[in-house]
Order: sequence, then C-alpha cells, then structure tokens
Amino acid sequence: MLEKSRVVGCTDVERNYHIFYFIMRGATDAVIKKLGLMKPDGKTRKSRTEFKYLQKGKDKDELKDKADYEELAEAFHTLGFTEDEVDSIHRIVAAVLHIGEILLDNSTYDDGKNSSPVSVKNKDKMKEIANLLGVDNPDDLITELVYKPKMPGASGRAPDKPQNCLNSVESLAKGLYDNLFNWLVAKMNIEILPDELKSGDAMTIQKFQDRTKTIGLLDIFGFENFELNQFEQLCINFVNEKLHNLYISSVFGNEKKEMER
Repeated sequence: MLEKSRVVGCTDVERNYHIFYFIMRGATDAVIKKLGLMKPDGKTRKSRTEFKYLQKGKDKDELKDKADYEELAEAFHTLGFTEDEVDSIHRIVAAVLHIGEILLDNSTYDDGKNSSPVSVKNKDKMKEIANLLGVDNPDDLITELVYKPKMPGASGRAPDKPQNCLNSVESLAKGLYDNLFNWLVAKMNIEILPDELKSGDAMTIQKFQDRTKTIGLLDIFGFENFELNQFEQLCINFVNEKLHNLYISSVFGNEKKEMER
C-alpha cells in the first residue's frame, strides 16, 4: 500500500485514515480504556488533537464516525471475524497512534568511544505500545528503534543516528498499518470464497481466485505535489504518470488509426 505515508503525516486538506477516528469515537468505553485512548480521569475519551498523527487535516462529524464504526463492527460480524481478530485490529490501530507519541532524546546519542544510543523519554509509552502489540519486553522494542540493524556475523549492534531512529519510529507505524491492511484484504478474500473452498489449501484457493472476474481501478490523475513528498509519493507519481501516458497514447493511437482508415 503505497499511501501508508499518510499514516504519519497527512496533508492539511485531508484527514488521516478513517479507522482511527471510528475507533476513538465509536468503540465502547471498555475498549477505549484497554487501548489507552481514555484520559487519566477514566471517563473522558482523548481527542484526536492529543495524537500527533491526527492533529493535521480537517475533521468530520463525530456522530458520523460513531455510526460508521457501528457499520464497520457489523461488517466484521458478517464476514466472520472472530472476537480475537477484531481485538487485534483494535490493538494494532491504537498502537500506531501511540507510536506517534514516542519522544526521543537525542542528547544521549554518542557514536564515539562511549557508544551511547538515542534514548526514549517516555518509557511508559513504550510499555503501553509493547502491551498492545504483545511484546513481552519493552526494552526489546526500544533496541530495535535506536540501534542499527544487526549485520550477519556481527557480535553486537551500534547506536543509530538520531534521524534514522526517528525514521525507524515512523517506519514501525507505517509497517504495522500496511501489514494490517494487507491481512484484512487476504482475510476478506478468504471469507467470500464458496464454503467448499474455505478449507482448501492455498493452491486451490489461488486457482479459484485466478478464474474469478476482477475490477480494476485506474488512477490517471497524474502528478501530485504536496508540502512534504516522501518516497511513497514518488512511487505514486511515477506510476500515475506512466498510466497517464499509456492511456493518452492508447486513446490518441486509436483515434489516429480511425482517421487513417
């Protein structure tokens, strides 16, 4: 999903993905408390402005978000999602929001003789994220964010640069959302299969899906230029320009042949 970059920074004229708002405003109080989306008083839900990833962009009707969440919950039920699966979806979406609240302290970074990594100021937030993701030791999660990836055959790991640590935090948020999205697509594709195929092996399911008709969506609006353009946007722009060029060539190519005929 190329547009996963929106998770960590949507533009001023749009809002982040709807699911964040649906859960924050539509889930039960019990779910909200479990996800860490309730204020310290235990009675008031946190607002979108309290989360970095939701502060930008325009907002929509809160009542509409509540109604849409109920519709989403009904869709999960219709498609046969289990309670554990829905709970996991809630946890991952909430974890993404909490990841945006991680505060890094670059002053502790030293790539010299002392070899000291960037530190995390709010370790309680890391505990909360680890709990949502099922990570037993929050320190393991911190290590993956502030140290360079371990090289094959290497005995240890060196502290990563501050900017790379920030990139790792954002990559974690984007990766979680991307993987969740891809899992949902795969899950729904299985659920809409005929009952006699649901218990089949992967090869049988794939052969059936290859024979079924598909709907292709063609986006040919071309180049988009935002205030912040990351690598994902470069990929989107490149593909859109290629599609636009192909479409124009095909249309005018056919018109030319018609004129010549």
